[in-house]
This record gives sequence, structure tokens and C-alpha cells, in this order.
Amino acid sequence: MPKLAIIGGGDLGQQISAIARAHGGYDVAGFFDDFQELGTQTNGGPILGRIDDIEAQHADGTFDTLLVGIGYKHTDFRRQCFERFSPKMIFPTLVHPAAHLEPTVTLGAGTVVGAGCVFDEGVLIAENCYFNPGCIIAHDTSIGANSFCGPGETLAGFITVEEDCFLGVGTTIIDNVRLTTGTQTGGGTVVTSDIIEPGVYIGVPARKLRDRS
Repeated sequence: MPKLAIIGGGDLGQQISAIARAHGGYDVAGFFDDFQELGTQTNGGPILGRIDDIEAQHADGTFDTLLVGIGYKHTDFRRQCFERFSPKMIFPTLVHPAAHLEPTVTLGAGTVVGAGCVFDEGVLIAENCYFNPGCIIAHDTSIGANSFCGPGETLAGFITVEEDCFLGVGTTIIDNVRLTTGTQTGGGTVVTSDIIEPGVYIGVPARKLRDRS
């Protein structure tokens, strides 16, 4: 059974570890985390070292595959970790057994899908994305790389979400809408038209609150 390591031993890393255990196809070796001491035992496994230790421990056989467990508040760092290690190591896709994905769904390397998600025909997900439980994505919708979806998203058909987006809990997006790179939505936001300017959007219908920090 492949041994999986996770970058980040906090809440998101623990969630990924739980999905891996539910999946049953991976043995969680542990976490690499710059803010926890080596050897600390968490619910999901031990802290194996710092991020700079990843390459050496991969060479030593400590783990076989790697995922990024860095959350949406650190989007740039999520991307940096993936881009640093993905040319050298295997980043699997990880889907909770309680999710349903149609056979025509495409998942990019390093993407994780939580319990209760439903992805319809022709959905295209790029690399290093994360989907919390209960996300519903209708047919022919695409999600760009390094995007992060909170629980309970509802996305209609023919939507394009570009890279580095964060959709807050319960966001709803109607069909044939495009969200530009760097879009963030607050909880319960309803997007009814294209978002062409990066920033934080809230409300029904969505309006720009501020630039994304």
C-alpha cells in the first residue's frame, strides 16, 4: 500500500488524513510542518519533519506520495508547495468513498474530494484543488488549479472558475458564469454574472467587498 505524506499537520492536513483512511488505499506516513516539533503525534499520524526535509525523506523511502494540506488563507504557499515538489514526486488524487463522480470527470494531480460531493458529467478539475464535503458541481463546469471550495457549494453547468479561487461555504453560482483568477466569495454568496476583477465578493447577488489580501 502506498505511503502518503501531507504538507501541513493542522486542521486541513488532518482532514486529508481522515479521507485517506476512509479511502483505504493509502497508509498515512505523517506530516511535514514547519510549526510543529519533529515526532509530535497527531490524530492523523506523526510529524515527520519540516518542509525542507521532504526530498531527503522521500529518497529514504519514508513516503511514496504527497499531498498539500495548506488551507485557503495561504493560497500562494499552497501553490508554491505543489510547484516545488510535483515535478519530483507523485501527487495522487484522493476521493472520499462517500463522494459520487461520474466516469467522465477529470481530476488533476493532488486534488482532494470530500464526502458527499457530487460531480456531474464532463466536470474538469485542475491540479491541487480541495473540495470540502457536500460540493455539487453540474455538467461541463471547470475549476482552475489551486482552488479551494468550502462545504456545500452549488455550481450549475458550463461554469468556469479560474485559478487560485476560494468559494466560501454555501456559495451558489448560476450557469454560464466565469470567475476570474483570484476570486473569493463569502459564505452564502450567489453569483449571477461574470466576475472579471479579483477580490472578495459577498451577498445576493454577489457584489465586491474589497480586494483580496
